[in-house]
Amino acid sequence: MEIAINFPDGRQMLNTTPELAAQANVPQELIDAAVLSERRKVVGKECESRIFAVASRNAQANMALALGVISAKSASSRSAAEQATLAGAGAGLQWVMEMRAAFAALVADPEADFHADAMWPEVPEEVVAVAGQF
Repeated sequence: MEIAINFPDGRQMLNTTPELAAQANVPQELIDAAVLSERRKVVGKECESRIFAVASRNAQANMALALGVISAKSASSRSAAEQATLAGAGAGLQWVMEMRAAFAALVADPEADFHADAMWPEVPEEVVAVAGQF
């Protein structure tokens, strides 16, 4: 893994590895901070790509707009489809919260394989259904 070391005096050591940084007598705490920063970036990209595989940025924006319109109606005047959209959106928010928790756990565990599907929460069917409408 390539890392970037940020020294307290503003200098940087770019495109290096933890091993090369250690050989250059870089303090271990700076190496550890750089490794954690890089892991946060790559795990974040994985998390984002998994969310966008279900609902793109545009789909999420359109869902938010639809939810605003539906939420402005009284509960008794919402159609069954609108109620299902609200329920699916609620499940989607819960899933995203679970994804964020998985992200944090995967960043904290350097041995965890963040590419493995089993490490991420399963997407609820109602989330897939609602996202598919947008």
